[in-house]
Amino acid sequence: MRGLLRGFAAIALVTTVAVAGYVTSVSSQTKPGARKLDLALIVAPPEASAVGMKFMAEEVTRRSNGSINMVFHGGTLLNKELEIMDAVKSGNVAIGSP
Repeated sequence: MRGLLRGFAAIALVTTVAVAGYVTSVSSQTKPGARKLDLALIVAPPEASAVGMKFMAEEVTRRSNGSINMVFHGGTLLNKELEIMDAVKSGNVAIGSP
């Protein structure tokens, strides 16, 4: 069991270092205008999944220093699962979860 936990910790550490290196190299490059990502979900806050998605959208925008503007549309933009899937397929919405 400890060996499994140590292996998991080692993988997590290597992944963290790799992501940090990538983020550092990407952040040093010049960035074009902000990219907008719309995130659609069929439920709205205060549902747990909607609260998490809203938090994620705010964090992506904050941590990217505005280069990615993720906007969460919970239960308001699209109201049916098929509409969300069609919007993602057509490119109207960047991320969707039915």
